[in-house]
Amino acid sequence: MKAVTTLLAALITLTSSVFAQGIKLEAKRDRFSLKPDKQVGAVVVDHQQKLEWMSCFVGQELRQDQCTGTPQRMNWFDAEAVSKQAGNGWRLPGREELMSIMARQSWHERLTHLSPHFHGQSSKVFVYWTASRVTNMTNMHWVVSGKEDLENLTGNRGRFDLIGKDEEEYEVRLVRNAK
Repeated sequence: MKAVTTLLAALITLTSSVFAQGIKLEAKRDRFSLKPDKQVGAVVVDHQQKLEWMSCFVGQELRQDQCTGTPQRMNWFDAEAVSKQAGNGWRLPGREELMSIMARQSWHERLTHLSPHFHGQSSKVFVYWTASRVTNMTNMHWVVSGKEDLENLTGNRGRFDLIGKDEEEYEVRLVRNAK
């Protein structure tokens, strides 16, 4: 009987310890948070990737938790120039960085951000420029799209990255390394 009581006490202690650790781990699991920023209103902090993303598209302004204005569509050269003009470490994201914050629930749903903190995502289809040049192709960069039927364009169901000609116009969301 004493052995059973000791075993039961040990099991309760172990379970309590695991439960407490689970709560701590769950709190750490919150990958994204919103942080005020004097320059752009707010940034979305990606704690996993150690990056900060503009909450709104370039061309929009965050006012009272809403992005106002129209996302500015621009060619790749203008997007690169805007990222440099923004200063403070802002840049166009790499292809893998941008793909890391996007998801969809099933093959027929549009691509969305993993976090509700990203503002400015309209109901229309968006396409973002990346800084990633397409290997061995002149004037081509990777873009990431939320288009529902992108697999019809690329032939790769579930893929949301495709090649954009530098003169085409797409949206821009800038990123920087977390401070």
